Amino acid sequence: MRNEVDEVKEYLVGVFLTRQLENADREFLYELAFDRLSEIYNRMTYDEIKERVISIYGEDTYNEIFGKGSIDYLRNSIPERY
Repeated sequence: MRNEVDEVKEYLVGVFLTRQLENADREFLYELAFDRLSEIYNRMTYDEIKERVISIYGEDTYNEIFGKGSIDYLRNSIPERY
């Protein structure tokens, strides 16, 4: 059950967020979206990311980003000591 303090806090946060977003420039909004999406995708499994990419952009885009060539390139770019 929510109490009055929670409702006031939610209202004040909403007012602040509205003001912040109304005055935001494109760079700030991009950074905000990038950071939030990074948090979300970093918590996902590889299979969940694959499913998400394919469902939005299709298998060709998935293969372009995560295909064998991309994975091999990343593996070869990491120094052996890691």
